[in-house]
Amino acid sequence: MEHLVQLEENIKQRAKYLTEAVKSDKVKQTLIAICEKSPEFFFEFFLCTDRNPWLIPDKYWNIIPFLLFDFQKEYLEDAWNAILMWSLPVNERTEPTDLFSEKSRQMWFSWMYAWLQLYAYIFHDMKSLYISMKSDEVDRNWDIKSHFEKIRFMIRALPKWILPEWLDKESWTEHNKSMVISRGDWTWVIKWESANPNAWRWGTTNFTIFDEMAFMQYAQAINMSIASSTPCRLFNSTPCWEWNEYYRMRKLALEWKIRYHKCHWSENPFYTTEWYNWRVQWMTPEQIAQELEIDYNLALEGRVYPWFRVWNEVIKYDYSLPLYIFMDNSHWWADPHAIIIAQKKEHKIFIIDTCEFNCSPRQMAEIMAKQPSITMTNKQLNFYNKYKEMKTPIFISDCYDTHTTVWDNTIFGYYQNVWIFLNIPWNRNKKEQIQITKSNIDNLIVSEICSDFSSAIQNSRYPEIKENTNRTTPALLPIHDWCSHYRTALEYWVVWLSEQEKRTSRPKQRVAIQKKNPITGEITNSYVTF
Repeated sequence: MEHLVQLEENIKQRAKYLTEAVKSDKVKQTLIAICEKSPEFFFEFFLCTDRNPWLIPDKYWNIIPFLLFDFQKEYLEDAWNAILMWSLPVNERTEPTDLFSEKSRQMWFSWMYAWLQLYAYIFHDMKSLYISMKSDEVDRNWDIKSHFEKIRFMIRALPKWILPEWLDKESWTEHNKSMVISRGDWTWVIKWESANPNAWRWGTTNFTIFDEMAFMQYAQAINMSIASSTPCRLFNSTPCWEWNEYYRMRKLALEWKIRYHKCHWSENPFYTTEWYNWRVQWMTPEQIAQELEIDYNLALEGRVYPWFRVWNEVIKYDYSLPLYIFMDNSHWWADPHAIIIAQKKEHKIFIIDTCEFNCSPRQMAEIMAKQPSITMTNKQLNFYNKYKEMKTPIFISDCYDTHTTVWDNTIFGYYQNVWIFLNIPWNRNKKEQIQITKSNIDNLIVSEICSDFSSAIQNSRYPEIKENTNRTTPALLPIHDWCSHYRTALEYWVVWLSEQEKRTSRPKQRVAIQKKNPITGEITNSYVTF
């Protein structure tokens, strides 16, 4: 292959450069000066990678030079220009400083990010942040699949004279603990942060990398906090359906509000048509869409609500229509409280706004009673400011809230203490609740501002049947994960509404409605029997 011929030539050229550099300090300084101006030169003539036995023959060493493909050169050039754009005067910043990329699986982006972070520090003294899902995916000693071990691997393979004084092969680990690389004065230069809702609310960086952003549960909250602490954000992921934060950034990229790159498997010279035909033999259509074809329409297998869609409009509150709030309350702070504000007109269900709160049941009840006692995030505060101007809603919740005890009271009791009465569905069969919701999902109209809710409904899925399991029938209940809270809140309400429409076939139920005197502020309760 042509790439293997280039690899042979690169090995010879590297040997020539290193031999001359050992003999002459002037050559060393010249090579360093070229690297400062050209990231591509540094990547191709100094950085190494481990040999992929599927692609590179066994006659080569396990540590080989890395040669950039054309699509990688384009991406790294654009990424570096985006990082440098912020250093220019405001009137000279002619292009966006953020970069969005969507890709097929195994396009070696993790290696490119490791190189980029190392290059930015060695030659430009830049600080960078790497955000990923789990710590064990980021830093495992002597596991080349982890991000920080890739960086250590490259440092070990670099000549000592090109590294900063403290970053030599013998002593650099003394200054670097798990998931951080710091200078000798303990000032960090490369750091990792997990994808938690409070990620990186302090400090500043020159650029931040979002790895596999489409799969981050709190991507929206993280992106908002990062935006004020870093001038350049590099987004990347394989697809995971639509209407999550990653997909929102994709819309901005397609409108050229931020830079855009698409890296399809066909751009990799090693991935031929024969390779593709062999690879897809054991893959489902959903896996092919997500892993290879960058297709958002089939990118999630086993979805609970495959026909769910989002409307490209902001749905406004209508005072003339009844107001509903349906919720999935947290038990013992294990999960957030999921709150959804909605209205119904004829057969259409309008989702106006949604939010999640991490607090106790008592504090959640106080928020719903418009008497908050907790400090809210910006998103929660925006939600509450809109909610407090609305009329008194009808509340629908989990049927188990009536007897689930938290500390000295039930969840139902905490709401009663602030004069809120929770209405509950009579049907407690989870499978039937999902079927009823499926039959009404086409009537659901969701505002585009509810991206966290839309992402949760679209990403709700059933457990995958593993190859090594004896079970052959599909699971009856969806996976309990970050999607579950909004999904179950929606199911409670749809089931409750369907029961109201069939009220003649079941015992009558009282619905509590609050009314507030506009002059005295006194709250009274009235009941409507269905």
